[in-house]
Amino acid sequence: PKTISTTAHRIFHQVHAHTLHGRLALTLGGCHTSTIGTLTATTAALQQTQNQRHQHSPPIHSTTTPAVIILDAHLALNTPSTSPSGNLNGMPLAYATGVAGAATTDSTPDAPFSWIQQAWRVDFRRLVYIGTRDVDPPERDVVARHAIKVFGMEEVRRHGIEKIMDAVFAYLGPETPIHLSVNVDALDPRWAPGTGNPVEGGLSLEDGKCVARRVRDSGNLVAVDVVEVDPTVTDREGVERTVRAAAWLVRCALTEC
Repeated sequence: PKTISTTAHRIFHQVHAHTLHGRLALTLGGCHTSTIGTLTATTAALQQTQNQRHQHSPPIHSTTTPAVIILDAHLALNTPSTSPSGNLNGMPLAYATGVAGAATTDSTPDAPFSWIQQAWRVDFRRLVYIGTRDVDPPERDVVARHAIKVFGMEEVRRHGIEKIMDAVFAYLGPETPIHLSVNVDALDPRWAPGTGNPVEGGLSLEDGKCVARRVRDSGNLVAVDVVEVDPTVTDREGVERTVRAAAWLVRCALTEC
C-alpha cells in the first residue's frame, strides 16, 4: 500500500499542476489505483484555481467541486476491511472519497494515503457511475448510505445510453466541471478483453463513445482517465482490440468521433 500511495501522490502532483494551469489532464494507466491521485488532484486544483480567480473575476463554473463520471464494471468502493480479495484495485474510490480513510485505524502521518486532505476528496453528491454490473454487498451499503448515483447495466439496457446521459446531466447541472474516469472493463469483453477483471454484459464501444462525446460537448470536461488496459492477460489480437477501444474513447472525449 505504501508504494501505491507514493505513486498515486506523484500522479497527484502531475495532474494538479496541469489542471492548475488550465490544461486538460489526460492520464493513461494500467492500475486503477492511479485514479486515487488523479481524482483528488482535480478537486484540489479546481478549488485553488477558482479561489484565485474569484478574487479578480466571476468564477467560470458555478461550483468549485468537480463531478466525477465513472465508467466501470465495478464500484471500486471496497476498503481493506471489506474487500474479498484485498486487492487495492478494488479500492480507489474508497480512498478518493474517504470511505477507506474512515474505515482504518492507522492515523499516523506516514500511513498510506494520509497525504489526501479532506477537502480534496471526491464529493459523493457529484459522483456518478455508468455501466456497473459486479458489485459487492459492502459497496451497496456505501452507495445507499451516501446516496451515490449509479446507472447500472440494467438501466442502460432498459433506457439506452442517450437517455442515461440526459439523466446524468440533469443530476449534475449545466455548469459543473467534469472529470471523466474510464476503466476499460466497463466495456463488454468483446470490445476490451485486455483488462484484469472483465465482466460480461457490459457497455458497447458505441455506448462508451456516446458518453465521451456527450461529456466533451458539455464544454465542462477538465480531466480524463483511461485505466486498466492490461496487455498481459490476453493474446495479441485481444490487446489490439482493447487499445483501439481505449483510443476511441480518448478521441471522442477530446475531439470529433
